[in-house]
Amino acid sequence: MKKLNISDIDFSINYQGYYWYSNSKHPIVILNDKISEQVFSTLPFIVEANFYSKECNISISIKNIDGIYLFHQVNFSDIKKNQCTVDEYLVHNLEGISKIKMLQYWEESEQEELLENMSTLVPSWIAFIGFVNKQYI
Repeated sequence: MKKLNISDIDFSINYQGYYWYSNSKHPIVILNDKISEQVFSTLPFIVEANFYSKECNISISIKNIDGIYLFHQVNFSDIKKNQCTVDEYLVHNLEGISKIKMLQYWEESEQEELLENMSTLVPSWIAFIGFVNKQYI
């Protein structure tokens, strides 16, 4: 997972996901469409957004904290598939969507004395990979 700027986002490709404005009760869902740079307005601002592109195999997470947009991207081509788990989560506020899929990435920890000096996997980050009934990696 790496940090990005808004200028790093590829607005020419299709995404599925959602973005949630600060003055809205429900997020705006996109199923297979391009996103516009104009959605990142000052007011209302996006509180949270998650986008997944199957064609580029990337996930973008956006949060607005204290008026600053924080962008993170995962390129799934760059990760170890055997260190991933996929889970489905029920959602109640995405119109027409009942579940989302998230990929949890696990990193190897340092050797632990309590585990007889063996290393273990620990949760590192989680990324949005679409809605249920949609393809993912």
